[in-house]
Parts: sequence; structure tokens; C-alpha cells
Amino acid sequence: MQDPGVPAALGELSYMETGYSVKCEYTAHKEGVLKEEMVLVSEAGEGATIRVVVQARVMDRHHGTPMLLDGVRCIGAELEYDSEQSDWHGFD
Repeated sequence: MQDPGVPAALGELSYMETGYSVKCEYTAHKEGVLKEEMVLVSEAGEGATIRVVVQARVMDRHHGTPMLLDGVRCIGAELEYDSEQSDWHGFD
């Protein structure tokens, strides 16, 4: 579960023959160019670290649907509170 105050959460880290595979979930709250850095620290206490930098260009849903880069996928989008997607009916 992702902490709402932290924009990135590590989902899975696994070793492969070609290196490591890092899967993380990133939540963007505004459009524009965003950059998030995280440091993964070895649990074995060896002092080994891996620095992961995520750079993203976040577009408003009204600016089209760009193609995602290889290995990147959208796992969901929040509904707009002021559109027909919302179940809120307003004040009486």
C-alpha cells in the first residue's frame, strides 16, 4: 500500500541475468515534468545501495493519450470530481 504523502512506492525488486528489475508505483498529482529519486538499501547490511531516478512527463487527460515507454504502464486513473464520471450530485 502506498503512503499518500510519498509519490513513489517500491513494489518489487528482483535479480535477473542482465541486472535488477525494479517495479515501483508512482502517483502524479499534477501535470508537468516530475522527477523522483529513491535509494534502495541492502537488507543484508553490506552498505550496498542502488539509486533509482524516475522522470516523467505527466499530461492532463484532456491533452490526448501518448504512447508509454517500454516497461511503463498505466495501472489506473482517478475520476474527475467535476465531470459526469463523478457520482456526486452537488448541493440541493
